[in-house]
Amino acid sequence: ERGGTFQLMYLAPRACAAASLGKPVAALCLAYELGRLSAEGQGVQRPYARAVFWHAVRPELGLAWPLGRKLWLAARAGGAVALARDSFVLDAPEIVHRPAWLSLRAALGVELEL
Repeated sequence: ERGGTFQLMYLAPRACAAASLGKPVAALCLAYELGRLSAEGQGVQRPYARAVFWHAVRPELGLAWPLGRKLWLAARAGGAVALARDSFVLDAPEIVHRPAWLSLRAALGVELEL
């Protein structure tokens, strides 16, 4: 009955160094996540809302296979290392959430080369 709603929205500019392995291309990438982490209490007498600046460094390894001249099937995995770890209190004084220092990220999708 007591809890909260948490949202993380971010952009992650990324730079990669790539090497061809025949058909697939391997990549070592470094991304920087920056955005907003927010929370709002639910089921408490005085709901508390808070938003903080989120930023993290994200190293990644990836593979990409060509599907066409500028179209790729890509898979990446890595971890986001939080540069700030704010605590969230939804009904004082109990802390209900604090982001981990490391969160895993993975992606599988189609990429278009511009």
